Amino acid sequence: MFDISKFFYGTEWTEQTALEMRRLMASIFVGLVLSASIYCGLIQEEPGYLSVSANVQLERVPDVALVRIGFRSEVSTNQKQVYNQAANFANLFTDTLESYNVDRSEFTLDNVSVRKEYISGDVDRSDDMFRGYVSFKVKIGPETSSSIGISGIIAQAVELGANDVGSLSYAFEDEDVFNERLRVMASGKLKKKAESIANLYSVKLGKMKEYSEHNFDSPPVYMSAHRAMAFDSEVSSVESVDINPGTQVVSMDVSATFELK
Repeated sequence: MFDISKFFYGTEWTEQTALEMRRLMASIFVGLVLSASIYCGLIQEEPGYLSVSANVQLERVPDVALVRIGFRSEVSTNQKQVYNQAANFANLFTDTLESYNVDRSEFTLDNVSVRKEYISGDVDRSDDMFRGYVSFKVKIGPETSSSIGISGIIAQAVELGANDVGSLSYAFEDEDVFNERLRVMASGKLKKKAESIANLYSVKLGKMKEYSEHNFDSPPVYMSAHRAMAFDSEVSSVESVDINPGTQVVSMDVSATFELK
């Protein structure tokens, strides 16, 4: 019968040797188990990540109205006469705006000028022809103290002789207010979506690690009224018609990365 004790160091197998061997094997086994536990623990401690994206939209009504009010005099050889016509309109329109409590900060007189006019096809004319010009810009916002709106201002301008009304547009007083509302909506939508995905995989959602957004700025709402009443001698008055600025849909794309526990 083969004596295994002779295999180890050529010595007899004793109870002491067997005990030491068992202790050695047990130590090795315990070391392996501890090493495996530590390794697995390290893997579990290292977090995973989840990235999600979403789109949010908000409908809003523009609250700032802008319009250009223009006046052109008749063509004349008398340069002083056409200038006086233009200056008279500028003064009358300024007084009218102030009578309706339109603040000076809400309108600007861009120019009162006289320009030489060239009459197409009239090549035999030797006298210079002139025309007077006036241009105002009016901006009415939500904080205005004006007793009339933009449609009323246009009507009053036409009553006074304005014949080149255009560039009517609508904008927004404070973009940051809408962006903040979009951001709050986006954050809630992102978290809800991330939690739903995390629940599917039986993991818990941790802190938000990254966040990015892209806001699609909406341009002003333009309404063409250019030259609508230009040089119409029959138009001496116009009723004030309410102008509806409509609505705009503001969109924001957002994305975020969450830590998984």
